[in-house]
Amino acid sequence: MSENVSLTPRQKRAVAALIQARTIAEAAEIASVSERQLFRWMHEPVFLLELRAAEGEAISEAVRSLIVDLRANHDFMRTTRDDPNEVSAIRLRAAMALDGSLLKWREFENVEERLNALESEVFGDQEPIAKNRRARANGIATAQR
Repeated sequence: MSENVSLTPRQKRAVAALIQARTIAEAAEIASVSERQLFRWMHEPVFLLELRAAEGEAISEAVRSLIVDLRANHDFMRTTRDDPNEVSAIRLRAAMALDGSLLKWREFENVEERLNALESEVFGDQEPIAKNRRARANGIATAQR
């Protein structure tokens, strides 16, 4: 956000409300502003920057939470898949979930490698942006940026 421009307290409440509400109407009610005013603010660049930053932080927080559960979820799926006393349809679903998880992770890694290569071509010797984005999503502070 620009150093000279900041949101009003009402706009800050609106950003927070938009992050937690399911609808614009609900966000407007939580922030104690009209829907019309909220829509106006959503067309202002500074407001949008703050909203995107808040959304990014909410997503990063959710990703960190999922990462914590990842190993336990995979262990559970393996245990279910390998349990001869479990219904075969459930075992099949566990195996498919494991395969799907692996394939999605592999696809993510592939896209990240390609993105890093493109960023290296565009930005030269700077550390790849995608690597920093991933480190932030994992809650790791990067040494350089």
